[in-house]
Amino acid sequence: ELAVVVDLHATGHAISLLRAPGGIMQVLRRGVLFDRAKQIEDLLRDPVRTAFVTVALPEELPVTELLELHDKLRELQAPEGPVVLNGVFREPAPEIGDDVVRFLDGARAPAPAGAPGATGATGESATRAVARNAAHDLAALRAWAKRSAREEARLRSSLAAPASEGGRGSPEIIGVPFFVDDGNAADLVQKIADQLADHSHDGGTR
Repeated sequence: ELAVVVDLHATGHAISLLRAPGGIMQVLRRGVLFDRAKQIEDLLRDPVRTAFVTVALPEELPVTELLELHDKLRELQAPEGPVVLNGVFREPAPEIGDDVVRFLDGARAPAPAGAPGATGATGESATRAVARNAAHDLAALRAWAKRSAREEARLRSSLAAPASEGGRGSPEIIGVPFFVDDGNAADLVQKIADQLADHSHDGGTR
């Protein structure tokens, strides 16, 4: 089967386009344009032929906008396809405790040469500076990972909807990990494609 992928406009414009066939049908009531609008609306509402796949970064504003979009899709009875959460960032060093990070961050450089208690140990000073920088970097990465996990949890919780009264239930959520862009666009696209392919093969929600 051939799948046709259509990249929609920004959220507001996309919703206006999806509402257009219904608006035309309300105005015209019959005729060639009415029939064409009816065909389009039937296609857009058919879960066998159509699925709206949405994508967001695991950040506050993108997730909020995606949730608003899904509210509109449900109002329009549009088939919800999988939700792709792109750039999911996990805890980078779970084996390192927060107490270790605080210890490294608290390292102090030795007193300036000539001051009371100064050792003049340049190597030790450099080591302490490296330790502090590493602690700061790890703390920043952990804050990023916590934000990613928080927004992923909010997305999953907000989209959870039991299939009842004719509803289709909550859409699948596919998590694509954060990949570093090394300048090789083709390689980056292939990595993301492999993640999506792996999900479609195992059928699970990640």
